[in-house]
Amino acid sequence: MARILAVDWDARELRLLLLSGGEKVALQTAVATPLIFTGEADQPLRPDLAESLRTALADVKVGRATVLVGVDRVGVEMLHLTLPPAKEAELPEMVLHQAMRESQAVSEESALDYFAVGGSATEPHQVTAASLSPERMQEILAVCTAAGVKPARLVLRPLAAASLLSRCVPEPPRTCLLVNLIGDEADLTLVAEGRARFLRTVRGPDAAEAEKRDAWLVGEIRRTLAVALQGELEQETAPPIYVFGAPGEHEAIVERIASELDLPVVACNPFDAVHPPEALVPAHAGRFAALLGMAIDEAQGRAPTIDFLRPRRRPKPHGRRRNLVVAAVVLGVLLLGPGLYVWNLFAAGEEDVARLDKDLHDLRSLLKKAGETKKVVEAIHDWQSGDIDWLDELRDISLRFPTARDMIVLRMVMGAGRFGGGEVDLQGMVRDPTIVRRMENTIDDAFHNVETKRVQNRLREKIYTWHFDASTSVTRRDKTQYTSHLPDQGAATAAEAPKPAEPDVAPVHKTHHRRHAVQAEQP
Repeated sequence: MARILAVDWDARELRLLLLSGGEKVALQTAVATPLIFTGEADQPLRPDLAESLRTALADVKVGRATVLVGVDRVGVEMLHLTLPPAKEAELPEMVLHQAMRESQAVSEESALDYFAVGGSATEPHQVTAASLSPERMQEILAVCTAAGVKPARLVLRPLAAASLLSRCVPEPPRTCLLVNLIGDEADLTLVAEGRARFLRTVRGPDAAEAEKRDAWLVGEIRRTLAVALQGELEQETAPPIYVFGAPGEHEAIVERIASELDLPVVACNPFDAVHPPEALVPAHAGRFAALLGMAIDEAQGRAPTIDFLRPRRRPKPHGRRRNLVVAAVVLGVLLLGPGLYVWNLFAAGEEDVARLDKDLHDLRSLLKKAGETKKVVEAIHDWQSGDIDWLDELRDISLRFPTARDMIVLRMVMGAGRFGGGEVDLQGMVRDPTIVRRMENTIDDAFHNVETKRVQNRLREKIYTWHFDASTSVTRRDKTQYTSHLPDQGAATAAEAPKPAEPDVAPVHKTHHRRHAVQAEQP
């Protein structure tokens, strides 16, 4: 019978959970224990994770269990990448190459894993990648080694908790937000069609300060929904919210979220997935959601979405064995006499020819694969070489935006334009529609052309009552032409930039050739 030990910890507490079984799993134990702190008399105390884990395992009969370790979102670099069409076997190298280009924190030594949403050999891939630094990886492995355990997987905690939802809820909604409170931290994960699409881990007030903590959590949930429910995930009604915890564990915060956000909120007991005896259920059941998710997935042979110990890599060619038949033939000749020498010599020659033919075939296969890899790398380089310098462009546009008091940008998508150059699509909220007009006049110059597609009044909003959609076409320019970030240069650049020639007709107000759709949304 398979036995699985799942472990994770936060700044104050260590948790472990032991399961047994395969398709039908049984809970053996679930323990939460405070961390052990040590230090010199004149130095701040520091948590001794190895001693804490060793002490917690002393009362648990682990045996030859498969060990899983949960890694929190803090300290993990998350990247959302768009890659050109490619075969699945080529994705690992493409993801690593693109991740190192976009983040200085990612290197070839980083533990990098990913999952893709859509894409094929003929369609672009949307990829979410997670990178764990070598230092953090060594720290976790050192704690496990000192405690006498060897982890088989390092699983990203919010994704493990998300995998538990379908096991606790018979018919989960198409889109929902999972809230998992763990000590002073909260994992907020938006799940769409059974897959985690957006995740945040936030640290708030001390769990003992209930009033401050509840108000802080409601604000973080509102902020997460405002950012995540844009673009692909945008819908008319906000999704339901599931809070992991035993019945009554988070009753006050559940009622407050439902009251202030006017959304359906459901308390979800993670131990409903295994139905253990009441005596085995720990006091704070919600904190064990991630451990249950990763342990049940492992027991039923389901690989985790992100595993830093076993990241997705390009398949390696099968190793070739040396042919020992020739040596055996020579030994036989020496033992059996010169009568068999000639016969064995011909046999050895035939085997040498077969071996060399096989080596030649393998070398040609490797050469072909190397050529394919080279084409992929060149395609990525060509795909990116004509792109806009988006970091400088983003800085240039940001300096011209209205202040945060007047406007909030909810969504910004930057990509190649249909007729060359680039295009920036914006969605945001403003206090007054005249602010949109002011933004147009500020950004428009020889390199930008702003077109506002929609300005809509949403009466249910309290502060930012106007939503807008705008599109800006961007002309490619040299890096030396980005000067608005320099002191006293922003205004000079805008004034000195060449303007397109005006036709010899009567002046027309700028907004006459823009498309504005101003609507009042019914409450």
